[in-house]
Amino acid sequence: MQLSPQIVANTMAAGLGVGLIAPPGIQLGIVGIVWAAGRPLGLRFNLPIAAVLTLVTNPFTFVPIYTMYFAIGCTLTACGAGDFQVESLLTMFQEEGTLAVLETSGYFMLLILLGGLPFFVGGGVGGYYFGRALGRRLELRRLTRIRRQRPAKAPVHNGAQRPHIAEGTDP
Repeated sequence: MQLSPQIVANTMAAGLGVGLIAPPGIQLGIVGIVWAAGRPLGLRFNLPIAAVLTLVTNPFTFVPIYTMYFAIGCTLTACGAGDFQVESLLTMFQEEGTLAVLETSGYFMLLILLGGLPFFVGGGVGGYYFGRALGRRLELRRLTRIRRQRPAKAPVHNGAQRPHIAEGTDP
């Protein structure tokens, strides 16, 4: 598959958009589903590159990104009030572990999804436009390389510029 500007843009949008969405750990599956569902609809993108781009949320960036998603989700829903307390969640993390929190707290995942929504949209849209610019740059580079590889054509002369042809003599 040739990486045209449109395919690069679609790949960046799919990879970054899906990479920044929660729930964690299933981004590769989601990008595969989007790829399979988009093919019949004419949505083309490079699946391996999109899969690599989903690694924007990797083991090193996972904690800060999802902590930020949680904080934004809490801000949007005022989760510090009422039944759900941030301190109780942190205590549960320390005492029972991450798996227990994820199993017992659907609300926790809802807050992460809500907090990550702006990043999903922003990553997809930003990835599309950045990918479009990058794709144009790659296309220009490819065309320049092709132009350089072509042999130079001999100049075309008419009879007036080549007197031996106009006079009927051979050189």
